[in-house]
Amino acid sequence: MSIANLQAASLKRDKLSNLCIQSIGNSLDFFQFAHQNSREDANSEGEKYNGMLLNQLPEELLQNVLQYCISRHLFRDSVVHLFLHRFLREIDFSRASTLITDLTLEIISKQCSNLHSVNLDRCFNISEKALLKFLDPQNHSVSHLKSLNLTNVQSVSDRVVEQLSGLEVLILSRCDRISNTSISIAVKNCPELLELSVFSCIKLSDEFLFVVAENCPNLSILSVSRIPNITDRGMERVLESCKVLQNINVGRCRNIGRTTLSNLSMKGDSLRFLDLTQVGNVTCDSLVALMNNSPNLEVIYLSATSNVYDPVLEAIASSCPNLKKLYLSRQSLITDQGIGKIAQNCKDISVLNLSRCSKLTGEGIREISHHCRDLDTMYLSQCYLVTSESLSTLFFNCVYLTIIELNNCTQTVDDDSIEALSLSCPRLRLLDLTACTKITSEGIRNIANSFTSLVHLGLSDTLIKDEDLIILSNGIWKHTLDTINLSGCVMIFGRGLNSLLQGLKQLGRLYLARCELVGINTVQTVTPLGSPNLEAIFLTSCVSFEGSLLIQILDGCSNLNTLVLSGSIQLNDDSLKRIPEFCPNLQLLDISGLNQVTDVTISSIATGCTNINTFTATGCAQITDESVSLLIKNLPYLSSLVLSGCSLLSSALENTFLDSRIQLLSISGTSIPKENIKKIEAHILNKANGK
Repeated sequence: MSIANLQAASLKRDKLSNLCIQSIGNSLDFFQFAHQNSREDANSEGEKYNGMLLNQLPEELLQNVLQYCISRHLFRDSVVHLFLHRFLREIDFSRASTLITDLTLEIISKQCSNLHSVNLDRCFNISEKALLKFLDPQNHSVSHLKSLNLTNVQSVSDRVVEQLSGLEVLILSRCDRISNTSISIAVKNCPELLELSVFSCIKLSDEFLFVVAENCPNLSILSVSRIPNITDRGMERVLESCKVLQNINVGRCRNIGRTTLSNLSMKGDSLRFLDLTQVGNVTCDSLVALMNNSPNLEVIYLSATSNVYDPVLEAIASSCPNLKKLYLSRQSLITDQGIGKIAQNCKDISVLNLSRCSKLTGEGIREISHHCRDLDTMYLSQCYLVTSESLSTLFFNCVYLTIIELNNCTQTVDDDSIEALSLSCPRLRLLDLTACTKITSEGIRNIANSFTSLVHLGLSDTLIKDEDLIILSNGIWKHTLDTINLSGCVMIFGRGLNSLLQGLKQLGRLYLARCELVGINTVQTVTPLGSPNLEAIFLTSCVSFEGSLLIQILDGCSNLNTLVLSGSIQLNDDSLKRIPEFCPNLQLLDISGLNQVTDVTISSIATGCTNINTFTATGCAQITDESVSLLIKNLPYLSSLVLSGCSLLSSALENTFLDSRIQLLSISGTSIPKENIKKIEAHILNKANGK
């Protein structure tokens, strides 16, 4: 290449770099402005200018900008079209699930024609009608679709599933309305299916597995976890016909037993991933035989699986040298000897879950620390015999740890072990120290000054005080922390909470359950304590928590989707009726035990929080038929309604309940006759199960 050409190429790159920076900067400023001003429509000139700039960006960068805006809650229907173009191949809305609406899918249908992957995980606000239209085979935007994730989308019905075709990856986890008939039709229409997950689709049975066996010869990943009617018979057919199966999840399938394990043993070299969590009908010998015949297993789940003894671990150690992840929680019969064999022979292991392995001692931990230097994730909750010294050794040797869970290691974790962790494991992202009561302000200071990428911090049921929260509010990780759990911290008042919320503006989930003194001596602030990044707040049984503090926290929480206030008995209509003013996107609201709540609050929620799918008001004895009827009428996504102990509710609501879309209803303790309650709840349950 000539010097002139090199110079031209360099100028072109510089121009593109400047364009990218200018476009992203202008666009994000524009989105932030629109967001802060709660505008439904964008300024036409600004929209046009930013759209022109964005259209000149490379496809990959445009994809990254879209995901960034989703993760920062800047995404809105009014700006989505700026990112969408006919070359876009992947869309992942799982981080913006509360903001995705029917209109979003309509815009995508108009502007995208080459989509290969769509993730709508937990997008509760999408209706069945919109899904049917979007996934219609005649819709050009999904004509090339190969991967679809509809996990926890409540509107997924048999009609939606029946029209799916041509997919290679289909994830329908927790879509509990679908039946054997619809999934069988989808499977027949997707003969090239490589991955199928129907986790917790409780209406399914062996019947659909027979169809999978007949139609999906290339299936390599199958998850049927938590489906009670899956048996050895269905799995036998799948294992015989799907020759390339590598990942199998039958965890919590209570009718899976030794026959399935015997058939799995015959898969031999092909198995890479195996989940047998809580599988009960198996023996130690059958597990040993399976492990001995599966030399390429990389991930094994045996948490709460029956008859797991040291011989099973020894079989894994001798036969599975490529093991990367091993889950053994709630295995009270395994000892240091078995764990030592794993550590000595599976040196590449990165994830190890030994929570509630009650016989594990410091000796087993030392074996792990000496041999498993690439350990990334360690779960040791309720391992009471592990010592502080062995933990320090683990931390000093396993410097790549990013996740460490020490829940309820009450006498084990102290300031010394926290210091060892802070000195040795700078990459830590999740730290759970629940009930580790020996930690003092010195340990808190070490936590605040370490772990620049920390995302989750669990300090529930510890003895931290307001002064410690002030230290944490200035933590080195203040711009990355997403979740902090302070539930049961009974020495927290209010001053520390104010400081925490003002300092941690990136926080997404806040747990304060059972903090009985929170609200006392709280300082009133001029600026709101809330943030658009907050998605969930848990304030269960905060008996001193007053309405004025609630308003301060909710102000600014426009993306809040979960609010739990049960048992916080100081709250009343004055503050609760204003919830829709600040949190219009709520999906779950729990006001159980708030005796001062009346129809004023319920009516306000019914008219201002129309995205709610789960509403709980147990023991709210002042609400009446009128507001509950309005609630059911106005909330199109309402699937779970718990009104037990609402004593003023009468038989006048019976037809309203029977005609509703509700799938889970609890109305015991109301004025409705008990025999009628049984009929109503049975009718709701049968309707939810398609009967």
